Amino acid sequence: MTDNFLSRAKTRFKFKSPWKKAKSWDSWVPGMAIMFLLFIIEIFIRDILAEREDGKLQRMMFSPMKTMDFILGRIISAWIMGIAVFAIMAVLGTVLFGISWGNYLYLFLFASVTCSWIAAFFALLNSFFKNRNQAGAFVAPIILVFSVFGGSVIQVDQMPGAVRWVSNVTLNHWFIQGIGKIRDGIFPTAPFAGLLLTALLLFTLAAVFLKKRITI
Repeated sequence: MTDNFLSRAKTRFKFKSPWKKAKSWDSWVPGMAIMFLLFIIEIFIRDILAEREDGKLQRMMFSPMKTMDFILGRIISAWIMGIAVFAIMAVLGTVLFGISWGNYLYLFLFASVTCSWIAAFFALLNSFFKNRNQAGAFVAPIILVFSVFGGSVIQVDQMPGAVRWVSNVTLNHWFIQGIGKIRDGIFPTAPFAGLLLTALLLFTLAAVFLKKRITI
């Protein structure tokens, strides 16, 4: 009788660990990952404006390094930094939350094109700002809008239908959807192609406008 009572008590008051794998983690962890990538890569790209303010870029103008080489090097560095950060977050997601990422080759390719898009996007965006303080004031709200409406903070299916369409134009939504396909064993062809083509366009525009900003 005592054993039955203890068994019922354990069942009734059973503690559920918040770290136990749940389906919600599968979308929440990628959502947080893309939001962190936006902030981290943007800060790295914003150093271009900081170096311009400190006079380092002016000194580089007298070195053998060309302006375009500097811009390309900065964007590639931000891209590599983003991939490294995402790799760490992917490992933590697996260890702490039991996330299954699916095919790792698909994941690497998709994360790579995503980081290149972010680097090119913020390179272009920062070309319109005069200094890093101005850039920070404008960029942070943009990232928050991407994250809120893209599914990083609130799942898209929980949003009102009137604003749900906004998620379709956010990087966060495309990234989360792509990761979901990879987890199901499907390569995210449409998100990958869309991000790759727009990344190339953004990079081309960023190279032109950043060169003008740096040489002013």
